[in-house]
Order: sequence, then C-alpha cells, then structure tokens
Amino acid sequence: MPSNKIEQTVIAFLKENGIDTSGKKLLLALSGGPDSVFLFHLLLQLSPLLNFSFQAAHLNHSLRGKESDADMVFCLKLCEENRITLHTDVIDVKKYSSDNKLSIEEAAREARYGFLEGVADKINADYILTAHHKGDNAETIFYNIIKGSGISGAAGIPVKRGNILRPLLSLSREDIIESLHEDQIEYRTDSSNADNDFSRNFIRNELFPKIKENLNPSMEEALYRFGNILREANYYIEQKVVSAVEKYVSFEKDVVRISDDLSSEGEFLFGETIKKIIEEHFLEQFTYDDYLNLSLLSDNLTGKKNNLKNGLVAWKERNELIITRDFEIKDYRYEIFPGEEITVSEAGIKIRIELISDETPSFSHDYELISANNIDDMFILRNWNFGDKFIPLGMRGYKKISDFLNENKIESFRKNGMPVLINRNNIVSVVGLRIDDRYKITKTDKKFCKIWVKKDD
Repeated sequence: MPSNKIEQTVIAFLKENGIDTSGKKLLLALSGGPDSVFLFHLLLQLSPLLNFSFQAAHLNHSLRGKESDADMVFCLKLCEENRITLHTDVIDVKKYSSDNKLSIEEAAREARYGFLEGVADKINADYILTAHHKGDNAETIFYNIIKGSGISGAAGIPVKRGNILRPLLSLSREDIIESLHEDQIEYRTDSSNADNDFSRNFIRNELFPKIKENLNPSMEEALYRFGNILREANYYIEQKVVSAVEKYVSFEKDVVRISDDLSSEGEFLFGETIKKIIEEHFLEQFTYDDYLNLSLLSDNLTGKKNNLKNGLVAWKERNELIITRDFEIKDYRYEIFPGEEITVSEAGIKIRIELISDETPSFSHDYELISANNIDDMFILRNWNFGDKFIPLGMRGYKKISDFLNENKIESFRKNGMPVLINRNNIVSVVGLRIDDRYKITKTDKKFCKIWVKKDD
C-alpha cells in the first residue's frame, strides 16, 4: 500500500487546493496502467480517512487487440477482489477517429472523457478522478509551449476543472513506480507508450531524458512550479478579461459586438478578451491568425470584413467590431395577403398585414400605417436588390435603397437581407425603416393597411 508519507502528501495537496471529499462519491478512471492502479490502491487507503466512496470506470479503446482486452480483464479482476464497482465499455477508437476527423490521440481522449462523464451522470458522482502526475503535467506544459498555446495551456494540467479532479499532481512518476514495486502491486504496461510516433511519447521517451541529463534533473518539479506561477497569473488575467467583457462587449443571438474602446486596454487584453468570446460564446478555437485578422480589421474603414477560422466572420462597423457566424443570405420572396402573418427567417422577422377602414386611424410605433387606396390584396416581401429605388417618406425624389441603408447606418452584415414590401411592382416600404411617400396617409383616405413587424425569436 502507498506509504504514509505519500498518503500525507496527497491529503495536504487536496487541502491546499481547497478540495473536500468528505461525503462525496468519486469515479476513478481506471486504465490498468501503473498510475491509475496506484491511485486505486491509494483511494482504498484514504476512503475511510477522508470519508468518501468510489467506483471505477474502464474504457477499452480497441487499439491493441488482445492486449486491450487483457487490460479490461485485469481491471475487472482488481475491482472484484477489492469489492469495487467497475463500469466498462468498448469503443473502436480508430473508427471514431476517422468518423470525426481526429488524430488517434484526440479521438481516444474525447471518447474517454465522454464515457467517464456518462458514467458519472449515471451514478451521480461528485468528481471524476484521473491519475495525472507531475510527469504528465510537465509533458503537457512542454507540448503546449511548443504548439504555441496561450498562458492557460502553458500553465499545465489544472488540479480541478469542473468535476475532473487530479489528486496525484503532487507526485512524480518515480514516486508512483517505486511505491508499486515496494508493495509488489501488479499493473498493466501499455506497449503503445514506446511508440514515439505519438507526440507525447516522443517528449517523454526522447526529449525529457536528455533534458534531465544535460540541463536539469529536477525538470518536472521546475515545470510544476512554473505552471503554478502561470496559473496564478492567468487567474489575474481572467478577472481583467471578465471586466473587459462586461465593459466593452454585448451579446445578441448570433452576434457579438465589441466596442473599439477595448483597444485602449492594450493588445494583450484585446487578444485575451476576443479569445474568451470566440471559445465560450461561439465554442470555437481561437488562433493567432484570428488575432492578427482582428487587429488589422480594427484599423479599417466601416464595412470591411475578415474571415476567421471555423466559419466565423468579423466586420468593422462604426465604433465597433462585430463577430458573427459566416452565413450566406440567399434571395427570398414571399407572397402575403391582408389578414396573414408570415415568418421570414432570412430577415429574422415576422410580418402581418391588416386591412382596416377607419376615418381617424391611430398611429403607433408598433406598426407602419399606409394608405390602401391604390393597392392590390397581394403583397410581395423580398430582400432588396441593387438598383431598387423608392421615395422615402417626406421626400419628393427617388433614392436608391443602397444609399438609404447607408444613410441610416444599417450595419454591413445586415444590409443584404433587408426586406422590402412590394405592391403592384412598387416598393411600399423598406420594412421596419421607412414607408414610401406615395403611400402616406392623407385626409381623404378611407382605407388603410397596418403592417406589423416584430423580431422572430
């Protein structure tokens, strides 16, 4: 069993990080390898001391044929001998990788955490425990730095993220292996760990031994401290980012608006704030190329746009940047008759037309009111086309719709989908903005049309 020193190290580590497991139900990710087997025995030892219960979960990735099956059998036997419930499942990771266009490493990780979350929900577990240690943390920091990650990636593996808990981050790989050997505890060895075609294996097997030998034998401890420092710095940065979002950013259904004033906070906070928006609001990865595109766009004229990664687009509007999903507005055309209401998804509106007879019609901001003396029952609602003209209410001459939209500061990304209402081939209204002067109410009118427009939620 793990030594008293290790036991106390882990207990102190949990306490330092504000983690209380008393009365909690835990779920251990059990692969059968040395790290998870060590944690399994440590949990057996700590459960009466810290007053928690635990179950285990094993996912067979089907990557190593009979060897993978033997891992599952080993875990079943280990749990049966110690009267611990084990949840198992089998997945073809190669197929999952191909179907989802992921690397084998990414597919295995995604499948594993999906399985663990499913089991945790099923048994109402408070925490999912993984057996990551200082060595894994060092590999993660090194890997993320090489890949050009931000501060959060370079900070390494967090002790706790959501319901994922990693109680062994205070221990080294050597601590774990030495304890297993002293107590003659069996575990499985994954032969794929020797395959340096996998990025992390190359770091672990090739780079780290040379760094320890030639530069710093305590490299893992040094990276552990480095990660803690960055994590503290990242916490401070996150608080600044939250404040920046509250001050400079507004959110709509599919639109994020970012005030140009955000730039006054400096390039670094600008980039971190946009990163948070992209990753949390749009659930997409934010890249350095995206940052460069946005920085360049902030200096451009109104109406310019740049495409970002993952189907996003950024627009420069007056005094702000706007980020939306990249969508193509197709031409649309609807027939509508008095008494009907239709939904125009392309314009994000619902519209209803009512025909009324009233000698003293009332005006309201809730609807447009036009004369119905010279109209047919059938209206056409469509998006405006280049070359369309109308006579805006209060004017005598024609104006191009394009000029009218510019003068009314309609945002570039909304312009193409703006609807116009047609009757007898004449534009009756630029919907929601202005009616045509030819259809204004006069003292002699006896018939009127109410045009109700509201956003389609």
